Amino acid sequence: MKSFLPDYTVSKVLLDSAHDAMSYYQYFKRENITPFIDLNGKGRRPPIYKNDFIIDKDGVPICLSGYRMRRDGIEVAKGRMKFKCPKISYAGGGISCT
Repeated sequence: MKSFLPDYTVSKVLLDSAHDAMSYYQYFKRENITPFIDLNGKGRRPPIYKNDFIIDKDGVPICLSGYRMRRDGIEVAKGRMKFKCPKISYAGGGISCT
């Protein structure tokens, strides 16, 4: 693509699960491209997460109370998005998810 469109800058790429391989992620990180790649579940077990949430079919974490979490920023150094429960309250110094 670079040789055909040298003046075009790619900042995001959307690929299917056939591209769910570490080499693609490393290349995109090196080139400052944000990848959106469907995860490939064939032939291997599902990813293991902490036991304080689950992941829905759209890739959004669900808290133990059953709420879809909301985005809470990006951790650029680790290449990941942060999420938090939409029902968390910091009022009064405590955290409550009810």
